[in-house]
Amino acid sequence: MNINITEKNTDLPSYINENVSSLMGLTGGRTYGIIVCDEMVTVADWEGQTGLPCFSFSYDITFIEPEHVTLTGCWRSDDVRSFLPGRMEKLPDGGLKAVDMDIRHDNCGDIAALFENERPQGGICFRLYARGEFLRIIVPDGWV
Repeated sequence: MNINITEKNTDLPSYINENVSSLMGLTGGRTYGIIVCDEMVTVADWEGQTGLPCFSFSYDITFIEPEHVTLTGCWRSDDVRSFLPGRMEKLPDGGLKAVDMDIRHDNCGDIAALFENERPQGGICFRLYARGEFLRIIVPDGWV
């Protein structure tokens, strides 16, 4: 993985280096989190995956060789919802609806759970660049 962080105020963990070759390596051993490209949001389990993610022309997530991916940013936040492209809006029936984000995959309702809780949840966000697209890898604290 290439590292090219030019912005100030990044929170790059000390274990990150150019030998990172998977999302587990990038996230310090975490096995799942959120992958975002534009307004598309996917909760993903990347345990056992080799390579780093990118989006295909059909916007499917694929994993490619790490040397074709560049880490361009890394931030910690007290509220990971700020890294998402949109929000969840309460419906009259008590449910939630995504606004300004297209949740492509979230079998367990993890995105809604982030918004149902009144308290913010901290976490880390990595910004990657691959095949002409920027994507964000969001790992909320407490997710394994």
